[in-house]
Amino acid sequence: MKNFKLRILTNDSNVFEGEVVKLFTEDSDGKFEILANHSSLITMIIPCKTRFQSENGEEKILFISKGILKIHNKEVEILCESSEFKEEIDKDRAKKAKERAEKRLTEKSEDIDIKRAKAALLRAEIRLSISE
Repeated sequence: MKNFKLRILTNDSNVFEGEVVKLFTEDSDGKFEILANHSSLITMIIPCKTRFQSENGEEKILFISKGILKIHNKEVEILCESSEFKEEIDKDRAKKAKERAEKRLTEKSEDIDIKRAKAALLRAEIRLSISE
């Protein structure tokens, strides 16, 4: 199989840069796969489990927060708010974040930002599902 260059960047780090064979991620339309020679594309990705296969056959799994995925000149770039490889996810922190979000969603206070709490719950659940 042919390879393509993948770069995953956050505001403060270069999470990954290297040659990969395939990439699986998700946008608001659903899950999709990218292979070498994919047509140009710009899409908004949602918080999700992302996987890619490196040129040596190793599969890497990571959490990607919302961001932008761009394919241009046969290179893929993901610019996201945060990203963590499976082995970097702090399970205890994710569990606490999930509990906080669930608590906020059950409270009947006008001060609670429901949309923000739901987003936090989703991110925590994805991180937990990846870490297991």
